[in-house]
Amino acid sequence: MALVADDAVLDRGPHGVITGKENIRATVLLEMKENLKAKVSKFEVEGDQVTYYYEVFIGGRRVDQGVGVAIVKNGKIKSDLPAK
Repeated sequence: MALVADDAVLDRGPHGVITGKENIRATVLLEMKENLKAKVSKFEVEGDQVTYYYEVFIGGRRVDQGVGVAIVKNGKIKSDLPAK
């Protein structure tokens, strides 16, 4: 959580869009109880955008995968929502 901005806005999949570091922390803890795990790899940085590949697993079975983009400001993740 040290890399997440206090006012970050993240899409947590089935949990929806979550705003604020403490709300994101609570959602991540819930996901851990649900045995949800994510693997993130293949990072590419361009300016304030980090593109990455992700896989999501529940109970060891992959349930989602794709490419995501995170916006980083002042060294912290600010958002992973698509630009408007």
